[in-house]
Amino acid sequence: MPPTALSFCHSHLPRCLALVLVGTAARFKTAPGYTCGIPEEVLRLFVDTMTAEWGTGVGFDLYAPSLSEDRRARAWWSTYQRLAATPGAVAASLEMHFDLDARPLLPRISVPTLVLHQRHDLVVPVECGRYLATSIPHATSRLPQGTAINQLRQSRKRPSVGWESLTAAELDVVRLIAHGMTNPRSPLALRLSTDRPDTRGTRDDQARGMSAAPRSRPRPPGADSKLMRDCLQDQDLVSALTRR
Repeated sequence: MPPTALSFCHSHLPRCLALVLVGTAARFKTAPGYTCGIPEEVLRLFVDTMTAEWGTGVGFDLYAPSLSEDRRARAWWSTYQRLAATPGAVAASLEMHFDLDARPLLPRISVPTLVLHQRHDLVVPVECGRYLATSIPHATSRLPQGTAINQLRQSRKRPSVGWESLTAAELDVVRLIAHGMTNPRSPLALRLSTDRPDTRGTRDDQARGMSAAPRSRPRPPGADSKLMRDCLQDQDLVSALTRR
């Protein structure tokens, strides 16, 4: 969500080299002097509908109307929802982001910024993308024809399944795990940040009845490697990947 991304970029400038905002807004809800937002009653209907039908593929026709008859894509969308979050978590996340307002931060964004927004986006009006592009100094905007994820799917060059569907970075992860690399060590090998948010619940969280995130049990040495090999079920393929 861009209000969060914009806040991070402003607060942690040395750690932000560039910013890409895709199909989003500095503020989702309409406000005085901000008519490109979405009316509150429409947002309320969106939250209620997503919460009530989450996990069934709700919203697919909004994000990908041209794929409405694609049963495989719709099934993938439903599975993604069930694996991503609970209905309650989705409602809480939407409510939080709908109340955020990052407009005061826009003139202070100094990193190179690219605004991508489909002109016929059915979820977030393209006017919100235009507002971002004109409010962030030296921002570049691209407003292609299309609706949300449709354009991304149509421009995909790789196959949708199989090893050929993985990016170079994803193959790097597979090779590391096949070598026995554990989750804590993988980011270091890939030169990724190892910073992690504090998962301990605050007093405010506890007052609202929100429990702290459970801490996972330590995995035995080699467990990640064994899991990957069990999933692959092809030792020759694992060997080929690790030799690359």
